[in-house]
Amino acid sequence: MGTGSPPPHDFLNLATLLGIPKAALDEMFWQKLWALRVMIPAIVVSFDSVHQTVTVQPAIQENMLQNGVVTPTNLPQLVNVPVCLPRAGGLAITLPLAAGDEGIVIFADMCIDAWWQSGGTANNQVERRRHDLSDGMFYPGGWSQPRVLPNYSTTMAQLRTDDGTVYVGVNETGIYFNGPIQGAVTFAGTVEFQADVTVDTDLTVDGTTKLGGKTFATHSHSGVTTGSSDTGPPV
Repeated sequence: MGTGSPPPHDFLNLATLLGIPKAALDEMFWQKLWALRVMIPAIVVSFDSVHQTVTVQPAIQENMLQNGVVTPTNLPQLVNVPVCLPRAGGLAITLPLAAGDEGIVIFADMCIDAWWQSGGTANNQVERRRHDLSDGMFYPGGWSQPRVLPNYSTTMAQLRTDDGTVYVGVNETGIYFNGPIQGAVTFAGTVEFQADVTVDTDLTVDGTTKLGGKTFATHSHSGVTTGSSDTGPPV
């Protein structure tokens, strides 16, 4: 390193170096940043379940100067926005998105058109865009205070309805269900019930069933007597 005098403590700022008044330079930067999109909350207008895209309305208005008057103005609806949900390893978590759902839109560094159409990594920019409204990706969630979840569990992870009446919960003590189970259920291993079980419809069992330690399909009874007498308990 050189042995000259150390640099001064107060460096020249950019406005001074360029000979531009600071206020004017700040305004120039503001105008550039105004067109740079990063993230915005948005409301679902419609969901395309085939292409897995949404049309969304940005939820924050932009202050626009109209005829010399600062006027809050809605940003345009964003169409064909790809939906981002957890997916990997041949598995996916899906959500039945509906109009009115909240979320956030994140805007990509570059034009995403070629990637969205073809996938893979060999995708050149179709247009020269940076953080543009056209390159948003929608992440469901990030809700506002009027839509907070009631009875939010602080002891388990849950897959639940908004009102909390139906859920599957998991923590270190086990798996918890609340609500009716619909459709066919197959248990591949041993199932143990440590509480009462109520069956409101037919129950078909193709394998061996034991009740009270007795084989249900093949057990015999004691005290069998021809006639109208009742048999004894199973043996």
